[in-house]
Amino acid sequence: MTTKKTRLAAYVGGSALALGAGVLVGTALPDHPTQSKEYHALSAKLRTVEKQRDDADDQVSSLTSERDDLASQIGDLPKREKAVKDAEAKLKSREKRVSKRERDVTRRERKVGIVEKEIRRNTIHDGTYEVGVDIKAGTYKTQGSSGCYYAVLSSPNTSDILNNNIGDGPMVVSVGQGQFLQLSCNNAAWVLQR
Repeated sequence: MTTKKTRLAAYVGGSALALGAGVLVGTALPDHPTQSKEYHALSAKLRTVEKQRDDADDQVSSLTSERDDLASQIGDLPKREKAVKDAEAKLKSREKRVSKRERDVTRRERKVGIVEKEIRRNTIHDGTYEVGVDIKAGTYKTQGSSGCYYAVLSSPNTSDILNNNIGDGPMVVSVGQGQFLQLSCNNAAWVLQR
């Protein structure tokens, strides 16, 4: 039979044993897993890795946007290069045509210059001329003026008239070698015709 003392001693002993076991367990295990140093260290590492991941995502997004912009610009580049090449080809063609036209104009100017010189050499005004000495034989034409007079003479004597005329408008006269031509036409130009 157990007495009260024995039971009390067993109770106190058991309690002390339980309390001792509880103290041992309490010091060995934390109150909650989130309170441990390892948890806090891993949480800090996780936050650092998550921030690095977010920064990398931002960089990827920025690079993707730049890549898309570049792709858009590069996509138009072949068309632009072709347009530039086409424009250059047209310009070269135009330059060739302009160069040819310039050469043609230069040739024409030379020809016109020759004709103009010839016209100046074969243009006469008021006076008396010996055909074959002072002027060439041929037909001379003038736009004339009012009271325009010409006389074809057989000699320098103004009385030896072979042919003459007086008028106000355009006039034409033909002279041959050895004849003389007298003009009085308000200094209008008479041009040898071909």
